[in-house]
Amino acid sequence: MKLVAIARAPFSVPEIAPARRVRFSFAATAAAMKRLAPEIRLAALWEGAPRPFVDIASEAEAGIISPDFHLVTPEQVKAAHAAKLEVVPWTADSPEDWQKLIDAGVDAIITDDPAALIAYMKQRGLR
Repeated sequence: MKLVAIARAPFSVPEIAPARRVRFSFAATAAAMKRLAPEIRLAALWEGAPRPFVDIASEAEAGIISPDFHLVTPEQVKAAHAAKLEVVPWTADSPEDWQKLIDAGVDAIITDDPAALIAYMKQRGLR
């Protein structure tokens, strides 16, 4: 598994190739975004009541599910991976939360402190 640390940023970086861009959008607007820019990978954000990640991503026509990190369980991640989805929860900022997400098998973690997360992953041989 290749775990990635992602920093939240209030802007886009146009010099990044479209194949490497990911547009994070709440599920209600993600499908519209896909029609406007189909070359950009889409992540469906989710907060609120727990729902199957596969259903959320399917409704949003997204290949990535990005739930509030509190909603992540190993079972949800396993089901998402079986459906060929990536799981990228947001916004976890403590070592305890990072470890819970790593143990659940997520593909990346969105954090406000990417340097600390990268150091944490390096200490554990994950990067």
